[in-house]
Amino acid sequence: MRRKSGWTGPKSISCCPSSISVNGVKAYLVTLCLDQIDADRLVLRRHITESLQRLEGQTLLSRSGEVSFFLTNEERDINREIKNVELSSGAEAKLLDELSFDEVLRGQRKHRFTANRMDFPFNRRCDGFPVGNQMDGALLVSVLTPLADAYAVYKDQKCVLDSTQEDGHVLIRLDDQESLGRELRAYLKTGTYLRTRGDGTLLPSVKRIHSDLAEENCKRRERLPRLLADMLAQAKYCVAGQSLQITAAAPMAALTEALEYLISNTFNKMGYLRKVHDTPERAMQEIQAILRSNDIGQQTLAIQMEESNPQAINPKIIGVMKPTTISSASLLK
Repeated sequence: MRRKSGWTGPKSISCCPSSISVNGVKAYLVTLCLDQIDADRLVLRRHITESLQRLEGQTLLSRSGEVSFFLTNEERDINREIKNVELSSGAEAKLLDELSFDEVLRGQRKHRFTANRMDFPFNRRCDGFPVGNQMDGALLVSVLTPLADAYAVYKDQKCVLDSTQEDGHVLIRLDDQESLGRELRAYLKTGTYLRTRGDGTLLPSVKRIHSDLAEENCKRRERLPRLLADMLAQAKYCVAGQSLQITAAAPMAALTEALEYLISNTFNKMGYLRKVHDTPERAMQEIQAILRSNDIGQQTLAIQMEESNPQAINPKIIGVMKPTTISSASLLK
C-alpha cells in the first residue's frame, strides 16, 4: 500500500516513504551525495534527475505533478498497461485546443479594437492545425506548443518570419516544458485505461488502485489549464514580422496586447474612425438624418466633427485628396 503523505524529513534511501516530492528528494539527495566541499551541485542534480527518470521509465515510479510514487508490484503492472495504451489519432491535439483556446483563453473568437470599439474576428490554430470554423478575411492567432512535430525548427528568427504570412498574424510559441507532454499523455492514457478496464469482477485491491488513479487524474486535469496559462503568459509573441515584448502578466491580457498591435499595424488608419456602426443600414440612417437636418444643424455637426476627429477630415493628415461634392439626392434614395 502506498502512503499519500509527503516526505517529511531526511531519511536513509531504504526508508524513503512511498510518496515523495520530486523537488524535495532531489535537493536532499544532492546534499547526501556530496563527496567534497567544492563538488558541482548542478552536475549531481542532473545525474539524480536522470536516475529518477530511469526509475520512472522502468515503471518503478509513477509521477503526478511534482510528486512521485514508489509502486507496488500490482501497481507496477497496472501502470505498465497504462503506458501501453494507444491514443486515438488527434487526441492530444484536440485536448490542447480545448485547454488553450476554450479554457485558458475563454473561447475568445474576436477582439474589440480599443480606439473605436470595432470587433475583429480571428481564426485560431494550434500546432499548425485549424481550431473550429475558419472565417474568410479574419485575423489569425496561431499557437505553437512543444508537442508540435516542427517545434525544434521554430527558433526566434523563424517565428518572426512566419508571423508575416497570412498578411501578418499573431504567432505564440510556448517554451519547451517537458511537463506539458508528460501530463497531457498521462491524463489521456489513464482516462482511456480506466474507461476500458472498469467492471464488477475486479479484486478489491485493484479497485483501490483504480480509485487512486482516478483521483490523481482529476488533479492532473485541474493542473493542465494552470500549466498552459503560465506557459502562454511567458511565451514568445511574434506579430506581423516583429518580436513583441509583452508587458501583460496574464494570457488573456497578453493576447489582447498582441492583437492591438496587429490591428494598429495592419490597418494603420483604423484609429481615425472614432465611431463604427454595426451595420451599413445604421450608417445610412445617420447620413440621411444629417442631410435632412436644417443648415444650422449641419454647421453645428461640422464644427463638432472637426473638433472631435480632425484626423479623419484633414486631407494633409490622412494623405488623400479632398472629397468631391456628393449629391444629397443620391444618398436619400
